[in-house]
Amino acid sequence: MDRLRRQQSGIALIVVLWALALLTALAASVTFTQRTEVQLNRSLLAQVEARQLARAGVNYAVYMLQLTDQEQAWEMDGESRPFRFGEHLIRVAVFEEQGLIDLNRAEADLLAKAFAAVGLDVATADALLDVIDDWKDEDDVHRLHGAESPEYRAAGYSYGPFNGPFRDLSELRLVYGMNADLFVRLRDLLTVDSGRSAVKLTASPPAVRQLLSDDLTTTVDSARPAGRARLPMRGGAGFAGGITGRTRGGLRVQVEIPLTQGGRYVTAATVVLDNRVANGFRIVKWHEVGAGPSQDISDTGSPG
Repeated sequence: MDRLRRQQSGIALIVVLWALALLTALAASVTFTQRTEVQLNRSLLAQVEARQLARAGVNYAVYMLQLTDQEQAWEMDGESRPFRFGEHLIRVAVFEEQGLIDLNRAEADLLAKAFAAVGLDVATADALLDVIDDWKDEDDVHRLHGAESPEYRAAGYSYGPFNGPFRDLSELRLVYGMNADLFVRLRDLLTVDSGRSAVKLTASPPAVRQLLSDDLTTTVDSARPAGRARLPMRGGAGFAGGITGRTRGGLRVQVEIPLTQGGRYVTAATVVLDNRVANGFRIVKWHEVGAGPSQDISDTGSPG
C-alpha cells in the first residue's frame, strides 16, 4: 500500500511539473506575443506620425518658397535644409522634376551617365539601356542585350515588359535584371515626370549637378535665370520668392524625419503649384522611400 501511494505521489508530482512547464511556456508565449504587438504598434504609430510630419514638411517648404524676402526665401536648389516642427527636427530639400534625368525621354548617353555614376560598368550599363528600351517599346523584338516576354518568362518572372513608357519611377524595379540595391542607387537621379529630354541643372539636386556639371552637350540646360522671377500659376496669379521660372514637371519635395524608435523615415512628394486650391498647391504623387538607418540631422538654426 505504501509503495502504491509513493508511486501515485510520484505520478502526481510529474503531472504537476509538466503542468507548470506548460503554463510557463504559455506565459512566455503570451508575453512574447504582447511584446511583439507592442513593438509593431509603436512602429506603426511612428510610421503614421512620420507621414504626417512629411506632409508638414511639404507645406512648410512651399511656404518658404513663396516668401518675397530674398534673404529668407528658399531656392529650388536641392540643398537639404533643417527646421523644427514641435519637438521634431525635419530636413527638407526642394528641386524640380525637370532637374532630374527623365527615364522616358532622356537620350541614351545621359542615362548611361547616371548608370556609370552608381557604379555600373559599360557592359552592364549598355545591357540595362537595352532592357529599359524593350520595356518601353511596343514591339516584341528584343535588343541585343534586352529582354521581351520570353526572356522574362525564362528568368522566372510572372509578367513581361509593359510595352509603354514608365508611369511611375517605382516601375523600374520590375525590369529584367533590376535589383533593390541598384534601384535605391538610381532613384535619386531619375524621374518620369519632367516632360523633357534635357536636364535643368539650376533646379537639380546636388547629386545630379555633380554628375552633369561638366556636361557641355545639348542634353543639359544649365542657363541660370537672372534674379528671382515670378511663376505664372494656373489660374492667373503668381508666386514670388524662391520659385524661379516655370515648373511644368512639378516640384520634388524630399523630407527626412528621425524616428523615435531609431532610424529615419525618408519620403518625397511631387507638388504642382495651383492657386485654385486653398493652400496654393496640390500633391500629385508620393514617392515612398521608407525607413532607413540613423543619420545625424544637425540643428543649424533657422533654415531661412
